[in-house]
Amino acid sequence: MRSRITPKQETNVKRKNFAPLIVALTAGCATVNYGRVQPLSNAERSLYTCREIELEIAKASDFLRNIEEQKKGISDKDVLAFLGDFGIGNSMEYADATKSGVERLTQLQELHAANQCPSTAVAVVPAVTPQPQPGVSAE
Repeated sequence: MRSRITPKQETNVKRKNFAPLIVALTAGCATVNYGRVQPLSNAERSLYTCREIELEIAKASDFLRNIEEQKKGISDKDVLAFLGDFGIGNSMEYADATKSGVERLTQLQELHAANQCPSTAVAVVPAVTPQPQPGVSAE
């Protein structure tokens, strides 16, 4: 005689099969997104005045500071990301975002010097150097 599955048992089986899928999908979406800044374009190089260069240097410096601030705390996304990929995705995102910010800031500082702009406190903000992440190559 075949045992019959009750509707309640069927629901429990579906839930048990559905739970790992939800965990996997949630972990995949848990990578922190810091954003990116674009490298300096040729148009920006030729059109920016000293004042605009200094404003862009301030923006790039703020971008890098914001990345560092976000990196300091541990959020729910960090925990889920660790469960999903051992945090590698967050480390890669951090490294890529920092690299884009440092690249733009360096280009702006070079343009500031090339245009012989007067030195100001904003123009000489030191670039943040990305911290090496365990298990993530630099390139």
